[in-house]
This record gives sequence, C-alpha cells and structure tokens, in this order.
Amino acid sequence: MVNNKEDNIEEIKKNIKSEQLVIGAAQVERALRSKKLTKVFLSKNCPPQTKEQLHKFAGLNAIEIVDLDIPSDELGVVCKKPFVISALGLVKGK
Repeated sequence: MVNNKEDNIEEIKKNIKSEQLVIGAAQVERALRSKKLTKVFLSKNCPPQTKEQLHKFAGLNAIEIVDLDIPSDELGVVCKKPFVISALGLVKGK
C-alpha cells in the first residue's frame, strides 16, 4: 500500500473534524451503495464477511479501500469514540 500508517491516521483525524466520515460497517455499506464515498478504511481485525462485502461494493464503483494496520478498538480511539470501529468511509466533497 502506498499510504503509510501515519498518513492514514492523519487523514482520518482531519476528516473526523470536518464531519466527512461515515462510521460503521453498515453505514459504510449503505453509503457505498449510494455512491457517496471516495475511500473506505478497514481496521486490521474487520470481520472477513464484512470486509468481503465492502470490497465487493467498492469494486463495483472503483472506490479505494485502505486496509489499516490498526485494530478496531484503536480506530475507535483515533476517532474519539467510546466503541470499536471496523469501517470508515470518506464522503465525497460537497
């Protein structure tokens, strides 16, 4: 992967502040179906079925998927949320 861990984390933090992220696998899948995302971030321990499903929808729309090297509990901390996060989606600019 071209991006390194720090770049991905910084991109996530920047977009959390600007409210440009969709949080949660179900919400990310819904946004992928609606073609509202430009990029998807998956935690290291994202469930295999979820990962497969999101890759399928992202592939249909040529949306980049970034497999992060951090677990879902740490991703929750990065996003300043009190829960684990398996998937994040970056919303297209308005």
